[in-house]
Amino acid sequence: MSKEWPKTQAPAPSKEGLSRALAETGDAMKEAADSADAAAFFRRSDPETWSGAEHTVHLIKSVKAVAKGLSYPKWLVRLRFGKAKSSRTYDELVAFYQSKLAQGGRASGRYVPEVSPSPSDPQAARDAILSKWQRAVSELVENLDSWSEKSLDKLQFPHPLLGMLSVREMLFFTHYHNLHHAQRVAEDS
Repeated sequence: MSKEWPKTQAPAPSKEGLSRALAETGDAMKEAADSADAAAFFRRSDPETWSGAEHTVHLIKSVKAVAKGLSYPKWLVRLRFGKAKSSRTYDELVAFYQSKLAQGGRASGRYVPEVSPSPSDPQAARDAILSKWQRAVSELVENLDSWSEKSLDKLQFPHPLLGMLSVREMLFFTHYHNLHHAQRVAEDS
């Protein structure tokens, strides 16, 4: 498996551009998962890496957390997490994330996937995971619709590895993170 990071083009930073880019990453992950044999989707290529199913479940957990944050009233987000100072560009955010990973940062806690390595019906199990994935991405994009351009830079969410991120930065991260894991799944299929 290649350790190269996905070569991604920054999404348009507007709400509409982010919404479109996030939907596209949802499609990219489904396409990567569908390219694998159903049984292979649950196998690890080596003990140190995740299976395609584990990558997908990790993304479901992450995307659902962001979608849930986007569903809260703006006043509650401000009260709970405070105001953001500014937003980095997509490239700056990606470089920051990559530096944290290079320092040994990894998924932890509730974001670590738990997936059976050999379900009795791999096709049905993969279909169920991919259905949950598509619902999570749809919910993310739908919840983003209620946010204004201004609020994406004024409010912030906590990230377990990167600290406090403006909502726009969190969406940049989610875009890159989805593609990062989709690439891993595609490489392992």
